[in-house]
Amino acid sequence: MEFHSKPSLKIIELDERNNDILVASAQENVRNEFLKNNPLVFKLKISFTSENISKLED
Repeated sequence: MEFHSKPSLKIIELDERNNDILVASAQENVRNEFLKNNPLVFKLKISFTSENISKLED
């Protein structure tokens, strides 16, 4: 029997600095639980130029 569940994604921190948005989010799913890494937290920096996304960095 296969078990498929959709991961949940939750924004846990959101901060704006100059033309950048810093986002920290947590993802929970069965795979992360199996790897003993639940929730998986990752951070992303989104940079903007002229109101358009210009760069994504982790």
